[in-house]
Amino acid sequence: MRHTQAVEAGWTLFLDFDGVLNNDGYLRNQRNHVAVADHRLFDPKNVAALNRLCADLPVIRLIITSTWREGRSVKELQCMLDKEGFAHEGLVAGKTASSGIRGEEIKSFLARTEHQRWLILDDMNLHDHFPEFLFQTSAAAGFTDAMCEMVLEALR
Repeated sequence: MRHTQAVEAGWTLFLDFDGVLNNDGYLRNQRNHVAVADHRLFDPKNVAALNRLCADLPVIRLIITSTWREGRSVKELQCMLDKEGFAHEGLVAGKTASSGIRGEEIKSFLARTEHQRWLILDDMNLHDHFPEFLFQTSAAAGFTDAMCEMVLEALR
């Protein structure tokens, strides 16, 4: 999968949280083996893969598509990521509006703003809306280092 969009200094990443930054196994392990006070929102391995992607691609802005954006400001979303080990301060630049249909939410955001080079990380199947731009994660594993490598290879 090669992207042929016009050259820009970096990429815009539309980011989901559940199934991308956390995964079924991680959440199950926390529920069964970690004291509630020590629970984390995101799997450190998934966050490390996102950190690598943001640095190596490079990603210049994150747009949050997760339902976790509802009722939270962009600053609160950035702080949430920072607290969980995200190493790119100030990268969260926006969030999509809530309509209940993720593909339409992203399309609407793109129609209102200019993003020449963009991609989507989501565990939801959005291929009907974005066949070239979606990198679909598995809810079982989230965004892994191996998937990060696949994305980097596809976009280089």
